[in-house]
Amino acid sequence: KAALCEPARNSKNLQATEQIEFELESRKAIEALEHVVEEQKEKIEELQMWKESVGMPALEKASRLEVLLRMAQEETAAMERELADSLHQVERYLYVYNRREKKKGGGKRTSLGRIRHLIKKKIWEEIAMANENVTGVNDMFDENVRLIDEMVLLRKQSVADESELAKEIQRNKQLEFEVTQLHQINDKHKEQFSKLQERLQLLANANKETKEENQHLKQQYEDMLRKQAELIAKFEMNQHDNNVPQSIESVIAKDTHLDLNTAIG
Repeated sequence: KAALCEPARNSKNLQATEQIEFELESRKAIEALEHVVEEQKEKIEELQMWKESVGMPALEKASRLEVLLRMAQEETAAMERELADSLHQVERYLYVYNRREKKKGGGKRTSLGRIRHLIKKKIWEEIAMANENVTGVNDMFDENVRLIDEMVLLRKQSVADESELAKEIQRNKQLEFEVTQLHQINDKHKEQFSKLQERLQLLANANKETKEENQHLKQQYEDMLRKQAELIAKFEMNQHDNNVPQSIESVIAKDTHLDLNTAIG
């Protein structure tokens, strides 16, 4: 039974391992996106501080705005590069995941278009709008907050799935340990059975030798009885012919040419 279950268990372990690897790589991509969003939040806070400084002299305000906008443009360019890398990474792992789900037979596929919509349209377009019009910063901030919330939910789901997979792997390890113990017990039983067979063979050999010895003793006993019957018959015949009482011992001794004690023995 364990041998029949082995291929299925190995396939299940492989799928669980691949799923964990995919989830870990997805989490790395999500963390990279969160890092980009955090940097954007810091830029938004700086712009918000400038908006609140209403009483600042016009020249100083314009100078500060120019610096902030230049910093925002530089950060935006860097952010676009990071987002492009992250999008490429997510796209690659989603492609692998969806291909595996398709092979498994119609599993629910993750929509890459949805992630493109959230990342490209809702972030890149808002960044471009913020560079053209500082008043759109608050809207972008709200959208980023919503995106962060969705990322947090996705991350929680990923952690939950990873925990369930880890539990399944642990159950498989426990099952493998129990199967190993059963194999060890089976090996001990085989060894004991082999020893028992050896003992039975020894007993069978001893029984055969005993039967042969008993047969030999039986033959000797039958020969002795036959010899004794012949001697008794001879004794009775001598008594009848000679009318002389004789002892059986003397007849046996005379017939066998032995002394009396040897004959009796």
